[in-house]
Amino acid sequence: MTAQSAIDYSTIVNNGIINSRVYNDERIFEDEIKKIFHEGWSFVAHESEVPKPGDYVRRSIGREPYLVVRNRDGEVNVISNKCTHRGTLLCQEEKGNVRGAITCWYHGWVFGLDGDLKSVPYGAGSRGLDHKCLPKATVGNYRGFIFATLNPNPINFRDYLGEGASLIDRAVECSPVGEIRLNAGWAKFLYKTNWKLQCENNIDGYHVNYVHASLARSIESRYNEAVLAGEDELKTTAVDWGNGHSELFLAAGFSSDLEWLGYSDKKPMKPFAIKYCDQLREAYGDNRASRIIHDGPPHALIFPNLFLAETNIVYYEVDQVGETVQRHTPMLLEGVSDEMNTRIIRLCEAALGPSSFFLPDDGVITERQQAAFEGVPMEIDLRRGMGRENKDGMGLMESHVTDEVTNRAFWSRYREVMTA
Repeated sequence: MTAQSAIDYSTIVNNGIINSRVYNDERIFEDEIKKIFHEGWSFVAHESEVPKPGDYVRRSIGREPYLVVRNRDGEVNVISNKCTHRGTLLCQEEKGNVRGAITCWYHGWVFGLDGDLKSVPYGAGSRGLDHKCLPKATVGNYRGFIFATLNPNPINFRDYLGEGASLIDRAVECSPVGEIRLNAGWAKFLYKTNWKLQCENNIDGYHVNYVHASLARSIESRYNEAVLAGEDELKTTAVDWGNGHSELFLAAGFSSDLEWLGYSDKKPMKPFAIKYCDQLREAYGDNRASRIIHDGPPHALIFPNLFLAETNIVYYEVDQVGETVQRHTPMLLEGVSDEMNTRIIRLCEAALGPSSFFLPDDGVITERQQAAFEGVPMEIDLRRGMGRENKDGMGLMESHVTDEVTNRAFWSRYREVMTA
């Protein structure tokens, strides 16, 4: 049998032109699983999901089943959810508490919360055998956001985050105590698309006026500027933060404080919102608090699978080339009133619920793309705005919100990883 030649990603991803094979080619997808999700960093959980020793949540790294579990010393580990004896899934529930150890349902092998093999029933038959502990992922934790890789010698975690760490900072610092929690439960949706189409769509500022036109016709919202304004009037910008991380800086188009929370000149703040602003000023001082009150959390992608969706947290699980699982949850703030977090939950329902304004629209349009790609491969043109980008005061590449600088940021990093 003749060996298949290596895929030349330098021709598939080339200066803003993307070959549509990347969305439906099984070989490319298998390559991505290995190079991006197994050998690189990806988001798996938030530490607030496992507050007590023995708490765990089930997650996947690529196709591999893993557990995010807190051990007795308070450390968060990411360990395989497959017994090293016969491959049985150890934990069946999405989340729970295993107390001091994890016991396999099949033959009773017992593993510690660090993945160490603790005991094997009828041990005489195992004497002299090198039974394996559970594989343990390499873990990076930034302000409670847990990333993992199956690579024992990965790129330095902070180097991977790069300037993208400040995007997480902006999300977390919406709390007056600098902490968030993701314990309201995860909604789960299946898209019949390749995972990269969802990443592209989330940081695309060009489609809002068309795909989400019904939003502006129905309600007053913080997205009215994006939907109703002409090209020269749009103030929102698209920003390349490096390393594949990017943002639509919506706050540039805000005209009111707490517009990201649904308030405006036409909708005055309620008492709990006024109290929240006072808490931020007390915690951070007037200047910093004023920026948080006006700007709010980011609308940004952390490459490859974490979407900081303003007051929501979204991540993607990959399993098949033409299917993607999206999970999302409201980003609840520590140190604020119950009314404040209830407001955030309602915003999550309005934006990403099954009858919301955004999720169904985006699902339909990206599934139409995926269906079209089943034909003859074509060149996807992501060159809009090339040549009119500028470097902002931080040295970041910035452009008009309808320019595809954010998509090019994603694909530039993709090419780097896939050709490394």
